[in-house]
Amino acid sequence: MKYFTPIFFLIPFLTFSQYSNYYTVDVNSTSNINYSGSLDVSGNVNVNKNVTTIDYGALANAYATRERNRIEGLKIANQRERQALIAIAENPENAFNYGTDNNYQVPAKMRRKLGWKKFKTMYHKMPHQSLFVQGGTEGYTYINQSPDGVKTEIIIYPATNAEIYPDESVLNIEENLKFKELKEGELQDLGSGGDSFLHKKDISKTTVARIDGFKGTLIWEDDYEKCITDNYASVGGSGKEKYLLTAKVRFKGDKDEVTFEQLEGRRYYFRTLIDKIISTINYY
Repeated sequence: MKYFTPIFFLIPFLTFSQYSNYYTVDVNSTSNINYSGSLDVSGNVNVNKNVTTIDYGALANAYATRERNRIEGLKIANQRERQALIAIAENPENAFNYGTDNNYQVPAKMRRKLGWKKFKTMYHKMPHQSLFVQGGTEGYTYINQSPDGVKTEIIIYPATNAEIYPDESVLNIEENLKFKELKEGELQDLGSGGDSFLHKKDISKTTVARIDGFKGTLIWEDDYEKCITDNYASVGGSGKEKYLLTAKVRFKGDKDEVTFEQLEGRRYYFRTLIDKIISTINYY
């Protein structure tokens, strides 16, 4: 498990326009908002790439129906497990209720590296393995891969003591997660060293590790992927005992195979599950 040092210094690059126009909105439009895509619950979820908005509730229902059909077709001898899987398919939030408590006893060496003076144990709920499997190289990473090519990653980073940061501005999470230095509709480096086109950014209040915090969203694409990245942060403690609490969720896929409608639909489908996992992280 690697510890996390947040980087909020992202540099604007240059303007470009050869990307999806899904997030381009005509503010003068008075037309009604309707979904005009098609949902094939027997196999893939197909969405008309020309729509400007979508009924995410309908798409979530389609995902649930497809998952239930898949599970009912499996030969599961344990009836209790079968019922759990069906409940999770109908409502992904149940992946939290049927999940596993993870109380990680952090080794002394890592506690010193993170600046922990009081904490010894990091807790979070691991979502049920029927939806997410553990993987990745950042913190605790849980991955879901949908049949239509959307990968969802939930990444939980261990808390870090403020004293290890050379610049206290790192703790100004509200300003940092506004990403004011980034310009919508432009190509820029979003931290990966390459050029990415930023479609949209947003910030909202949320709970991170049982503390009021913020979620800063970046919606972008590059030459290979489309991605929605939700960055979570809150600050606990006080004075020299302040701790930065962070998590990240990505919804992404090959830009030639997935649309932003599908990414937004998957994001909607998992929204309550993700909120529960991130809000209930705890330290002892």
